[in-house]
Amino acid sequence: MHTRLFEGGTDMLIVAVGLYCFAALGTFAMAIVYGVAPVPTAYHREILKLDGSDKGKNAVRIIGALCRVLGGAFAALAFMLVWLALVPISADVLSAKLAALVAGLAVAIPSMIIPMQIEKDTGIRTPWRIAAVLLVVILVAFVLSVL
Repeated sequence: MHTRLFEGGTDMLIVAVGLYCFAALGTFAMAIVYGVAPVPTAYHREILKLDGSDKGKNAVRIIGALCRVLGGAFAALAFMLVWLALVPISADVLSAKLAALVAGLAVAIPSMIIPMQIEKDTGIRTPWRIAAVLLVVILVAFVLSVL
């Protein structure tokens, strides 16, 4: 398959593809953390301690299940972003650019807003900043890809 990217595509498109791949790498790193790391994480434990239930077996099971599902969703987004970036986006296909944007926003926005609110309510640092970086990278990649 011939693509604009590999046949002298615009510099902006090349940078956009790189940014999408960077976003995918970061998303996959989060997939690993949530998919295989021990749960609950340190910040989960701190939040659970606020109610005196940091060792509740069922709370830990629920958090563990949700983390594993989230890890799978992050992995799916990462693989989708790489494929979209290297195949249809590099061929300058607008619908692929829109798909990457919508999928990235659908994951990044709640992954940022909900932990941010929890941090505000509890005073315990949550990982919303990682999602904020993903959001910015996805937005910049999209804008550069359509220039």
